[in-house]
Amino acid sequence: MLVDLTELNRQLAKKLTSVHTHEALALYRQGSKMQTCKHLLDSHQARRKARYCRSACCLLCRREIATRERKSLQWLLANELQAHPKPIVLFATLTLRDCTPAQVKSRADLLVQSCAKLLRKPIIKRQVGWKRTIEVKTAEPTTDLENCHAHLILIFPAGWADELNSLDWKTLWAECAGPLARTAVVEVARAPQAVANYLTKAQAWNFEQDGEVGKVNPLRYWLRTRSEERRVGKEGRSR
Repeated sequence: MLVDLTELNRQLAKKLTSVHTHEALALYRQGSKMQTCKHLLDSHQARRKARYCRSACCLLCRREIATRERKSLQWLLANELQAHPKPIVLFATLTLRDCTPAQVKSRADLLVQSCAKLLRKPIIKRQVGWKRTIEVKTAEPTTDLENCHAHLILIFPAGWADELNSLDWKTLWAECAGPLARTAVVEVARAPQAVANYLTKAQAWNFEQDGEVGKVNPLRYWLRTRSEERRVGKEGRSR
């Protein structure tokens, strides 16, 4: 069941419209749009008509987009797996060193570039399909920093298990991301549903954390959402 974000979104909108910095006008506009937003998912009156504000900062609209993306991803993965009998599906979490909120965009850019380099590695080029998203979370235990990382799904044809198992993913990731690379965790996915849940978990589950961050530090939240285009999932086929 999706988290009820209506009240949190209202509080966040109020906070965004009360900022007094050089970014105040942009935040005020976003907050004002959010105050008009109504979604059927959060309504206690089933017949109430949904009205989407489409603000880049709106928790409700972001969640709606994520829900649709998850359904689309499940469909794409199911088709891909049907086209390639008994494929090997890997999902990877590729992390960078924690950064300040002001560095989020540059870290997101680095993740995009580094994932592209990884896809060009000789054995990785054997993949027949891939999809990538970028996630920004509050770092732990240093909560004033941001944890930027990528989720990458790779689909390989059957027969490449031994070669893939022998890969040193941490070294490969360091070669692609450079000195800011931290960890690379790669596992085998067992089902399309599990893959879709994994790849979109930030979008489906972490809006509450984003909202709480925005209530305390609206500029920090704004810096996260300004990199939204880098967080949207990409996909492709090698051939």
